[in-house]
Amino acid sequence: MTALSDDETKNRDLAMYSNKTLCKLNSTPPPQALFLTSQQHNVSHSRLLSSHRRSRCLTKFSFAMAAVEDLSETRYRYASLPSGTHSLRLLTLLSHSGSRDIVCELTTHLWDPETGIIGDPVPQIDGFVVDEVPGSEAEKNLLEGSRHIAVVEFPDLATNEDESEENGGNATPAIAYEALSYTWGDDHDPQEITLDGRLHEVYRNLWDALYFLQEDSPRTIWIDALCIDQSNIAERNAQVEKMHLIYKHASSVVVFLGVPEEDSDLAFNFMVQIYDYVRQGQEIGEDDLGFIPDFVETGPLVVRKHVRSWLAIHELMRGPWWRRAWTLQELLMSKKATFVCGPHSTSWPVLKIVVQVVRETSNEVEQLINSTFEGHLLRPYKFSDQAQFHAFSMHAAYHFKRFMDTNRMPPSRAILFFLEASQKRLCKFPHDKIYSILGILPSEVYSAMPKPDYGQSIHQAYQQIAQAYVDFTRSLDIICESQHSDTQDALLPSWTPDWRRGRRMRTIYSLHYDLSEFEWHSDRIQKYPPTFDPNCRTVYVHGLHLGIVQRTQLELALPQISKQSKDVDDNSDRSFRLITWNFGDDGNDFIRVGRHSSLRSCLASPGHEEAANVLLGVLHSKLNEDLTRPTQSVLRPTNVIQRTNSLNHEFRSTLDDLKVITQCRTVIKTDSLLLCLAPFWVEAGDIVCQFIGCTSPTILRPNDAGGYRFIGECYIYGTPAKEMIKLLEELIENAPDQLQRFDIR
Repeated sequence: MTALSDDETKNRDLAMYSNKTLCKLNSTPPPQALFLTSQQHNVSHSRLLSSHRRSRCLTKFSFAMAAVEDLSETRYRYASLPSGTHSLRLLTLLSHSGSRDIVCELTTHLWDPETGIIGDPVPQIDGFVVDEVPGSEAEKNLLEGSRHIAVVEFPDLATNEDESEENGGNATPAIAYEALSYTWGDDHDPQEITLDGRLHEVYRNLWDALYFLQEDSPRTIWIDALCIDQSNIAERNAQVEKMHLIYKHASSVVVFLGVPEEDSDLAFNFMVQIYDYVRQGQEIGEDDLGFIPDFVETGPLVVRKHVRSWLAIHELMRGPWWRRAWTLQELLMSKKATFVCGPHSTSWPVLKIVVQVVRETSNEVEQLINSTFEGHLLRPYKFSDQAQFHAFSMHAAYHFKRFMDTNRMPPSRAILFFLEASQKRLCKFPHDKIYSILGILPSEVYSAMPKPDYGQSIHQAYQQIAQAYVDFTRSLDIICESQHSDTQDALLPSWTPDWRRGRRMRTIYSLHYDLSEFEWHSDRIQKYPPTFDPNCRTVYVHGLHLGIVQRTQLELALPQISKQSKDVDDNSDRSFRLITWNFGDDGNDFIRVGRHSSLRSCLASPGHEEAANVLLGVLHSKLNEDLTRPTQSVLRPTNVIQRTNSLNHEFRSTLDDLKVITQCRTVIKTDSLLLCLAPFWVEAGDIVCQFIGCTSPTILRPNDAGGYRFIGECYIYGTPAKEMIKLLEELIENAPDQLQRFDIR
């Protein structure tokens, strides 16, 4: 397809505006031919006016001459979207021409975000979008180079009445479209495409996606980088706010995983084999949650003939798409998702089973690969833990959304789960750590959350989302996500999580398995709701003072325990310390402690006993998969170890869980003899308290101004969260004078 030259374009546009075709404001409607696109725009859906449309345009020859000067540019320039309406752009990817040239068209449409109904293209002349602008303002804008033409009225959204009747009266969108889910990549190798007859630069990864998505016929796709003017912050705010609905109403979401590698065909073929094997002739419905049925033995899949296929699948899951923040929303909001890698494709029902199988067989597959290539590897093969996490978190997020949509997970937990999942993902703008998950939430929750605003600072954005969460849910659990109070950005209050930074530890509140069991009664919280100062710098909460920290680092009294420290760089301008515990040689030294008839016979001081009781209490609770039911006796190590010896095959997993719980934490003792696991930066003189509306106890540090700095959440040995919540609710009813207000800054 040959584009018109600059001279041809000028001559054509001059002819359009000259003589009788020029019309003045409030004159009769202009000929329909005035709104036709140029010859290269030959796709049927690119017609610009239906016969019933009436529109009036501003015209003066001087206006036209100013416009022609603008049209002579060779680079594509965005026209503003119509004001005062819901509108979007759609990209038409023209058919494969047999060359490497990618030719596209952009059209602007009115649409209904709630129903997804999209009308025919808004009248447009070579990039000038019609708009409802008063005459004098329109004249001024056009003379100043604004890419607008004035119009008096917009048509109603068009729907196909015949299709509506065939579908029982339910109107269907006049235009169907797909939505692309991909990663932007970097800009070190930009490529050019032809957009509405002009050149436009895109990142290489998008160019690759467009190249492989070309078909024999035109394809209508919504793509954020092209359908949103990224340089227009106001437009970006408005479009991002509705982006979850764009993906929701798309006929299909196309996930572009990247260009194919040498063995990509092996990966896609093997994924189908895995899916068929797991199904074993049975349908796996939504109620099965996509998990592997208990009767399926995955051993036959982990054999030497499949080594290359396993490596190919691992490589596919290392791709950047799995790590991108926005891909969570794009997948979870889709009606149907197709995963594409070059010419290969598969569906989400297949891939989510494969993700689960990869997770369940990772150790066995690693052993298979290392034994197969023994003597040929520089180091033992290890499938990235990070890659596994991102792939499986996508799988988990899909089902957590189903829990939320069916009221099996309260919104207070759902929001925190998706914020945690997004925090570990990558995005170009730090605001997207929170904006990328808002559309996943139920409509009533979404409406209570702050709307995307890329013009405000990241500190304002994070404070607003934390405050909105507390105001809507009356829960304070979100402050437990603040895990960097020792190195917190000075512009953020200590209680505001910094989602730009990496997570240091697993939150205690998230380890409670029965989510609904620990929900506060709303009528109790309503009597003492958390509030904020006008600047959102201080949160005022009520709760119970439980004790003052006297001693820290008690775990170091045990010779079996050692600790490692390293500095970790994150996405901010600062690093943080990561502390991990070692429990001896695969935990054997730790086990030997319990083989004595009593801990007292092998521990030299009371500090040893205190530390061991906390650690064994946590271990005992984890073996029972319930952190909230610690052992009732302070000295029952023998029973715990006997049980551990009888469950050797489970002990490694339990020890891993214990390492997760203790990461970046230390054992402390208070003046009230409480034994706790708390953040390692806790100090003597800090206070332990329980807030109304917070699942976990917390640590605060008094400051000179009479308020407190948030340090982090903690685990109190021997005091289940359920009992603490019950105690506070009784105090609210019977002894409110025992409650204290805490001003946290």
